[in-house]
Amino acid sequence: MAPVTLYCRLIIAFGCIGIFGQPGSSMAQTLASGGDHFTVNGVRQFIVFASYFHGLERPAETLAVDLSWLKSKGVMGVRVWPNATNPRLMNSNGQLDVIGLQRLTSIIAQAARRGMIVDITFTRESVPLLPNDPAFTIAEYQQAIALTASALRDRRNILFDLQNEWNNQAITIADLNAIKSAVKSQHPALLVTASTSGNSHREAAVNAFDVLAYHGSRDDAGRWADETDDLVGELRAQLAGTPRKVAPIYLQEPNRFRYPVDSLNYYDTSTAHYWTSAQNAKRAGAAAWTFHTAASFGLSSATPLSELLLPGERDVLESLAAKLAEQSIWGIQTGRAAGPR
Repeated sequence: MAPVTLYCRLIIAFGCIGIFGQPGSSMAQTLASGGDHFTVNGVRQFIVFASYFHGLERPAETLAVDLSWLKSKGVMGVRVWPNATNPRLMNSNGQLDVIGLQRLTSIIAQAARRGMIVDITFTRESVPLLPNDPAFTIAEYQQAIALTASALRDRRNILFDLQNEWNNQAITIADLNAIKSAVKSQHPALLVTASTSGNSHREAAVNAFDVLAYHGSRDDAGRWADETDDLVGELRAQLAGTPRKVAPIYLQEPNRFRYPVDSLNYYDTSTAHYWTSAQNAKRAGAAAWTFHTAASFGLSSATPLSELLLPGERDVLESLAAKLAEQSIWGIQTGRAAGPR
């Protein structure tokens, strides 16, 4: 991996400082792994994330409104896809886009001021966007992710997903291990994952990095929600058979509500199913659960996220924190736990 370029150093010097403000300001929270759970400033936390994929496109004033509203509903983190926005974070030559990096650092700073975490999920398949763009090699992808880690090396409220659903993309676990090493060389404390979808629980556990980020099955009848605790339990059991034994389990992309543009049949419009899934995730010992929504695509308007969500989605968030507060048990439970469904 090439060393950090003068190009990126200039971004850091003249872009990030102005956005982040002075060191030691209100952005001191630190995300870390505590074995099978996350900690924030050393305190164990069950973290609720929300999909905010195109957040880099958000106008600054609307970004602030969205994050404050989400935090008021008990959401402690947002998940962004910096390569799926306009502008993209990465260029096809392995360098970073100045504006894209500034917008990413702005989200991180705004989140930090509110005590929130940012999941930065990379999508190599999004670069290049145009058919006539040059090929984006694994080496260039590695360089760009490492440059991002270097530019964010003073941030502690972030985690990296090196490739969304890597098992469904043209990338290998060997590639991802090399990328992980490059990232850690720039930001040793950064938590790193590579999310998986639909593969075996054993494969997901064996290939887990600092965090096991898993995208489970979906259906429109609520089975996915009822079986969330079984999913977490199985992933924990498979981790126990690996040399690492434990890792935070992050349910990064569970089911979501159907939007008018959707043509598949597995989306779920029952508000109660999302409460069930989140409660079961916490009760079974997961570290984090995501409120996943298609409203996170196309965020370039000034319309607040609260108004972009479907009514049922707003209902989920209005009561989610209270539902989770009912679940005081964090450890492993055998079988399906008793309690409110």
